[in-house]
Amino acid sequence: MAIAQHAIHNWTLFSLMSAYIDLTLAYLYLYRSTLTFFAAKFLSLFGLNFPFGGARLDDKHHAGKKHEMDEDSELIKKSAAATAADETMAMIMKLQEEKAELRMEVRQYQIVVEEKYAYIEEEMEILKEIIVNREKEKHALEKELKQYKKFSLSDATQGLVASLDEWKEVDSCGDVCIDDLKEREIDSSVLDVHVIAENKAW
Repeated sequence: MAIAQHAIHNWTLFSLMSAYIDLTLAYLYLYRSTLTFFAAKFLSLFGLNFPFGGARLDDKHHAGKKHEMDEDSELIKKSAAATAADETMAMIMKLQEEKAELRMEVRQYQIVVEEKYAYIEEEMEILKEIIVNREKEKHALEKELKQYKKFSLSDATQGLVASLDEWKEVDSCGDVCIDDLKEREIDSSVLDVHVIAENKAW
């Protein structure tokens, strides 16, 4: 406080007048700026521009800023477009690679399926041939079995018929026929003995 009072006591008349003039000029400049502001607002209501240098400078400044902002916006748009194009191309390349890999896998699977199908067809043909051969063998065996049964039945039938005939002869001729049969058996046994002896002599 003492320092402030000492500074006030040290002011001179010239310094006081200079301060008063500076304050007056400041108020005049403020008053002029206020009038200019209100005049510009009033003229802007009618679509007019207030003709003063400051406004022109502000317009130029704003125009320059706007131009810079437009350039920056254009650069940003171009950069974004280039980035989007690069991403799109990368995605397209990736999709093409995946598509090529998928085609390769499908082709390999198709080859495997075709090979398996050909193998199955070959096996089926072999099985068909085996079945046909087995059927032929079965029919041949059935035919042979029928013939064998037929021949066996005919031989058995002939033997039975011969036996029945012999028994009929025995029944009809009595003891004489039995003696004849015994003589036939003796003759046949003697003949067999002679044959065996001759074979031993040789």
